[in-house]
Amino acid sequence: MSKIGKEMAASNVRLTESQVIVNTTEAYLLAVKAKQLTEVARSYKALLDELQKNVDAAVKHGLKTRNDALKVQVKRNEVELNIQKADNAYRLACMNLCQVTGLDLNSNISVDENSVKETGIGSDAKALSQASIESRPEFSILSNKTKLAQKKVKLVQSDYLPTVAAIGSYSYLDGMELAGKKLFKGNGAFSVGVTVKIPVIGYLTEGVHKTRSARAEQRIAQLEQEELNEKMTLELTQCANNYSESVLEMDITRKSTIQAEENLKMSKQQYEVGLEPLSDYLEAQALWQSAKANEIEARYQNQLAYMKYLKAKGEL
Repeated sequence: MSKIGKEMAASNVRLTESQVIVNTTEAYLLAVKAKQLTEVARSYKALLDELQKNVDAAVKHGLKTRNDALKVQVKRNEVELNIQKADNAYRLACMNLCQVTGLDLNSNISVDENSVKETGIGSDAKALSQASIESRPEFSILSNKTKLAQKKVKLVQSDYLPTVAAIGSYSYLDGMELAGKKLFKGNGAFSVGVTVKIPVIGYLTEGVHKTRSARAEQRIAQLEQEELNEKMTLELTQCANNYSESVLEMDITRKSTIQAEENLKMSKQQYEVGLEPLSDYLEAQALWQSAKANEIEARYQNQLAYMKYLKAKGEL
């Protein structure tokens, strides 16, 4: 029973370590996402700044109306607010990362967005969900808990089993001398005894109830193991589905970003030659910014889903 308890303690340590890895990775990925969103917001502002200069120059020469300049200015005001929000989000994400890793909240840290690599496993949810849960520390803890309950039944029964004791002794007596004669001559004696104890009354009155209670606890542990194993299997399937969906979402958002960049390029060309109104060009810029933000969010969710999938199948 002590060996089983030692194994359970080791599994608990591993379970805690895996949860720490997930929490730390999530905090780091959140900081990376926040940093990337600030860069997208600044890139969007750079586009609007360039457009603002061109529109102001056109208004000055009578080629554009004041209304066009105001439209661009409104967009610039919005993006300046978004930049402030993005900076605040990045600062809070860094503080959260410090808190998770045990650093001072005001520590000066930075994250490398290039350190996050794309996951390389497949996206077939059915194949992913067929992984085993037997490597999870929770599975080991539940199995050992059931074994411990089985050992407890034997331990209770052992208190009421017959006991046999064998006793052996040897004695030697040699008297003191008086007037050259021994009062007692040297003499040895050997004795052997056997005792048998059968706790019939104690077993019938107390042992039966304790044994039944221990067996009930064993059955409860078995049922708990079966139930939680099913829940872990469901969790593994859900994590596999989430990861599979995140891979698809990441591919779609990446394509959308490429299309938004091409649309922005064409819209800029048509606007500069007067074939497209300013509102359409502003919309193309907004679509590009939204597509970039969605791609960053999809990449973040993909990395997080991957970590949770590894934890669900016990590979952290």
